[in-house]
Amino acid sequence: MSDEVTVAIACQGGGSHTAFTAGVLGELLPPIDDRTDRLVGLSGASTGSFAAVAGWYGRLADDTTAPAVSFDL
Repeated sequence: MSDEVTVAIACQGGGSHTAFTAGVLGELLPPIDDRTDRLVGLSGASTGSFAAVAGWYGRLADDTTAPAVSFDL
């Protein structure tokens, strides 16, 4: 049996909640890679969709500070 965990993340929207979401993604995404878990979905509503895109961009760019990268643009 595989120890791999399948992970899907939904990001909450709503203005200032995005800052919280970005911090949470910054903590959640690196351990997924470290444990070789499988991220199968990353979505969001309203401003949470921006956090989801920033997190996904960071993963594609192989950057563990994913949300911070896009928020600094």
